[in-house]
Amino acid sequence: MSHDNGRGGPGVGDMGRISPGRSIGSRGGSRRSSPSSIADSVQSAARLEELRLKLEIRKMDIEAEERRESKRQAAEERAREVEMMRLELEREKT
Repeated sequence: MSHDNGRGGPGVGDMGRISPGRSIGSRGGSRRSSPSSIADSVQSAARLEELRLKLEIRKMDIEAEERRESKRQAAEERAREVEMMRLELEREKT
């Protein structure tokens, strides 16, 4: 049976209902993970973190490339505008 905090709801820290007869934490014969499964879990967590960092770096690289491309396009647009003004001034001189 699950315990409550005296107000009809789950106690502080409860993450949901506990099935009757199920132990919590170290009470009543908790299972221990084998050293190899712990090592596998640590290795998996490290690999996930490595992949997350690589993804973050890739995202930053893409964003930087997008900014460079945007600046390049803006510079090309300014160059076209300057060229059009130059041509217009030449035309006015003649």
